Amino acid sequence: MTPSARTLLPGTGVRSGSRRPGWGATAALDRLQSHLQVSDARPAPVLGVSPRTLHRRRTAGPLTPHESDRLVCLAEVVARAHRALNSAESARQ
Repeated sequence: MTPSARTLLPGTGVRSGSRRPGWGATAALDRLQSHLQVSDARPAPVLGVSPRTLHRRRTAGPLTPHESDRLVCLAEVVARAHRALNSAESARQ
């Protein structure tokens, strides 16, 4: 099945052109990382934080609205790459 941003980030109300900053993004981040099979070091720069800050966000508090927005954008890019390349492995890279 080809993923979409909605399937990568379930329960977030993600729609094209619609951002909902402030939602509980840590579970969504976990799901996206699981799909990509990467550690915190890979998505952290895309979200605009260090891997250590991302780890702190998981334990001490939610992502900021800006980080949440970037997470949604990352999910959209991953979903589009998967569709364009017809391969989960190619999209991961």
